[in-house]
Amino acid sequence: AGQYSFYIHVELTSETGDTIYYTLDGSTPDETSYQYEEPIGLSEGTTVVRAFAMDQNGNNSDIVSEVYEIEFGAPDRPTIIPESGEYVGENYVRILVPEECVGYYTLDGSFPTESSAIYTGEFLMPTGTTQVSAIVKDEHGIMSEVSFVTYTCTEQDANEIQESIE
Repeated sequence: AGQYSFYIHVELTSETGDTIYYTLDGSTPDETSYQYEEPIGLSEGTTVVRAFAMDQNGNNSDIVSEVYEIEFGAPDRPTIIPESGEYVGENYVRILVPEECVGYYTLDGSFPTESSAIYTGEFLMPTGTTQVSAIVKDEHGIMSEVSFVTYTCTEQDANEIQESIE
């Protein structure tokens, strides 16, 4: 029993090999309950496992009860590079997406959703003022908090380019 942040399987055993019956909703098990045959996979949430063993003569053990809490924490918010600021010329935007996650972003300051653009790699910073907002979704479908940066990007004019060459 306990608290977990990942999927677990519960194994039930009887020292004498008796038949084990169990419930997963906290109700009292009887011979019509689930008969244990293999480890029980638990999903997110709170599960109350109650079980007893029955020997060949129909004698029942005491009922045991254990509580399992599985809660997946939200993934860390994504990091957007570079930081907010004013930029000149060609600059690229990167969103650091943790492993096992999918990144979503918008360029208009709106809150990103699963319908937003999927981040697949760096992209050119748009000219003008842009607010990039990003979230990530983990393998459990849990969304991170939103990250955002604001860029003001201007094109480098021909005179600046010529001066930088000289």
